[in-house]
Amino acid sequence: MRCTIVLEFDDGQGTAVKRVELMRFHRAECGACGDVGLTLEEGKSFVNCVQEEFVNEQIARYCASQRPCKACGALRREHDEHCTEFEDDAGKGLLRSPSMESMQVWC
Repeated sequence: MRCTIVLEFDDGQGTAVKRVELMRFHRAECGACGDVGLTLEEGKSFVNCVQEEFVNEQIARYCASQRPCKACGALRREHDEHCTEFEDDAGKGLLRSPSMESMQVWC
């Protein structure tokens, strides 16, 4: 038996925007009652993968929503980018953290 777990993000109206393959499993036939389902290690790895992709997508969408100038709507230029380390209940990770120019001078 083969199983592929895919995480799909949509635009809020049902149209898929991004698909990420999280994990792929291959199982031989079930030999004993204890051989069903995911192992504890696989389950933890799965939750960590979901958390990482979900947080990255939320941050990317937030950054995209902050890029347009509130006064004129023009996209602000990204002039710097660095990574920020975060830690939550699921573990540690790195996030892309862009810095954008202020539009006050331009509009």
